Order: sequence, then C-alpha cells, then structure tokens
Amino acid sequence: MTPRTICRIALCVSSAFLASCANFPALRRPVPVHRALAPGAMPTAFAADAPAVPVPERWWEEFGSEELNRLMGEAFAGNLNVARAWARLRQAEAQETTAASAGKLQLFGGAGAGISRSRREANGSSERDTSNSFSLGLSASYELDLWGRIRASSRSAELARQASAQDVQATALGLSASLAQTWIGYRTAQAQLRVVGEQIDTGRKYLELLQVRQRKSLAANVDVLQQKLQVASLERVLPPIQERAASLALQLRYLLGRPPHAPLELEVGDLPDLAAAVTLGLPAEMLARRPDIRAAWFRLRSQEWAVAATEAERLPAVSLTGSSSYASATFEKLFENWALNLATSLTAPLLDGGRRKAAVVREKAQADERFLDYRETVLGALHDVADALSNERWKRQYLVRLETELRLATETLDEAQRRYRKGLSDYIPVLNALSAKQRVELAVVSARADLLSNRVGLNQAVGGHVLPVRPVSGQTAK
Repeated sequence: MTPRTICRIALCVSSAFLASCANFPALRRPVPVHRALAPGAMPTAFAADAPAVPVPERWWEEFGSEELNRLMGEAFAGNLNVARAWARLRQAEAQETTAASAGKLQLFGGAGAGISRSRREANGSSERDTSNSFSLGLSASYELDLWGRIRASSRSAELARQASAQDVQATALGLSASLAQTWIGYRTAQAQLRVVGEQIDTGRKYLELLQVRQRKSLAANVDVLQQKLQVASLERVLPPIQERAASLALQLRYLLGRPPHAPLELEVGDLPDLAAAVTLGLPAEMLARRPDIRAAWFRLRSQEWAVAATEAERLPAVSLTGSSSYASATFEKLFENWALNLATSLTAPLLDGGRRKAAVVREKAQADERFLDYRETVLGALHDVADALSNERWKRQYLVRLETELRLATETLDEAQRRYRKGLSDYIPVLNALSAKQRVELAVVSARADLLSNRVGLNQAVGGHVLPVRPVSGQTAK
C-alpha cells in the first residue's frame, strides 16, 4: 500500500469522525430527569365530614369472621393470579442480576484437547503422522463505566424489580377484595334465604288462622286467597336467591384455586357487624400504602434511568481485556509453554443512521407515558377513596332510615292485627302491613350488605400490603 493511499484512508476516517462529532452528545455522564406531581395535584386532607375508617394491613379481620380469615389464607396460597405475580417477580429479580453483572469482572475459562492424524504419499511410500495438542486458558474482561451506562441500566432493573414486587401486593389486594365481596354476597344470599324462609313460615301461620276463621264464618274467602297469593309470592323469590348463592359458591372456588366440583366448607351465618370507624389519615399517607401507585412510581423512575442508560450508549466505551493460556503437544509439558495478553479497547459510535438518537427519543417518550400512567393512578386512587367515603356516609344514613322504617312497619302490623282481631277492620290493612314489613326486612339485609361491600372497596382503595410471607421459590398454585 503506497503512502498516498494510506493518507487518503486516514483522511476519509478523519472526515467521518468529524462528521459524526456534529451529532455526538456532550462528553458528560447522563443523569435521569425525575418527574414529579405538580403542586396542588393532591389534596391536603379528605372531606372533613367524611366518616373515618380503619386501615389495617389485614383489613378483612375487622369483620371478625374466622371463616373469612381462613379463606383469605387459602386464596393467597392457591390463587393462580397471585402465583403468576410471584413468577413475574422472580423474572424481574433475575433481570436485575443480569443488568448488575455487566459492571463486574467477566472471567472465562477454557480447556481443550485434540488429536490430528495425516497421511502423505511420497516416492511410492506412505507416511503417517499423528500429533496431539492440549490447551488451558483464562480470559477476563471488564468495561469501565465512564458515563454511568451500566449503573443506570442496573438501577433501572432494580426499580423494575421493586415495581414487580408491588404488583404482587396489588394482585393480592385485588384478590382479597374480590374474595371478600364474593363472600359477603354469599352470606347476603344466605341471610335473604333465612329472612324469606321466616316470612314464608309467618305467612303460612297467617293462612292457617284465616282458614280457621273462615270455617267459623269470621273471614271471607277473598282474605284466604289473598294470603295464599302472598305466600306464593314469597316462595317465588327463593329460586333466584338460591341460584345466586350457588353461583357465588362457584366463584369462591375459582378464587381459591379449586375446581368447580371441589367441596366448599362454608358456615351458615348472618352478615358480620361492621366495626367502629377510626382515623383514615391524609391522602399522602394513603398514597404511600397503595401498591399500584408505588408500582407506577417505580416504573416511572425505572424508565427515567433507562433514558440515562440509552443516552450513555451514544458515548465511547472503554474495555479492559486480558487472557492467559497454556498449550503443548504433550500433557506433561502443558504448563511449560504459556502466553499472556493484556489489551485496552476504545469503541465509539461514528455513523449509525440516527439509530441511537432515535432510541433516546423513544425512551424519553416512554418515560412521559409512564409519568402519565403514574398521574392517572394517583388521580384514580384519590377519586376511589373520596367516592367510597361519600358512599359510606350515605349508606349508613340509608340503613338507619330503613331500621326506623322496619320498627314502624312492625308497629303498624301489630296495630292492624289488633284491629282485625277485634273486628274493627277487614284483612286488607293486615295484608298491606305484613307485605310492607317483609319488603323492609329484605331491604335491611341488602343495605347492610351494600355497606359491607362499600367498606371492602374503601379498604381496597386505601391499599396496603396484605402478603407478609413470600412463598418458596418455584412454588406454584395448587
């Protein structure tokens, strides 16, 4: 190669390097740009007239049901969604280890043994040659993290792992709410069946009395027919409630990770009483408890570090490499012949068609998206809590009104019966009062169930960690 050709090649390389420097980022360590909520985006306190609610970690224990506590423990161990969330967390932990390993010394060892045979024909004679070879060596490499790329990637993976851990808690929290709602629905159906059964028994007793009075010519036939119609109307209510109870029992099996035909040991009891309320706290405290908010925040920070790592990829990289090897034709003399190599390499992107710059733009856009996800999660959480608190207040007032109405309906029925027995009125007022009381009795059961269900939603909105124990690695749902 002539000197003129060498100069031309050097000139072309220099021109390409200078051209790339026009779009080359500043030689500085990229740092993540942390986004934060704007001032005033979160209220300092919830509504002053809102009722206070308890916020324990194991919030379902406030219902005082050993059965519900047992079902929760089984669901956390057997639900497939929770098991899947644990599996995703293990993946994130492995990814974190992989990202951190890039900043550590990489050491590789190798060994080899071989034999070669050859045959040559020369001057009418055949010659055979056999040779052996043995080798043993080590190679090491280490990349200097001049611009923080490795640290940023490792930090991004660490935050992603923390987000995955919060996803486990969010999945478990959602499961606990779904299980509690289903269990309350099942208990509500059982309570409704009990109330309707008692109403049917009462209606039949009234029917027997009317039939006795009819035989004594003290009651008209239309009164007996109306009472039969009232009993038939109550019996008509039973199948839909039984259907709902059966469907809820199947839903409980699904949440527990059981097949549809598996036995389900459930007690026959009334709805639990709601415990007295305690202080909820400030919205900022609530945000610190919500696992979905924490997960969104970790993902935002992870993506911001990913932006810094992508920006650092546009800067030069320095690597140190070294290798040592032993080689010999005989194993006995393997360690007599050795070689040692040490090297330093510098690589820098010159021309890539804008690929690395576009990657930075993409990562920044993803960080903007993660920030919007975080804002939406926070806003949704605040609305969930505010809505549940408002519902708690009005549902309590509604239940109080229903209980007052039930007391008045009972007194009205007693008075109507007294007047009917004395012959001061016909049976219509008794029938109307009886029907009114029975409607209110069912309404009270539904109102109590709605209040309990709303409390479940409020506890879910407030959040918290409900899985204190981590299963053994590799454990799956039953």
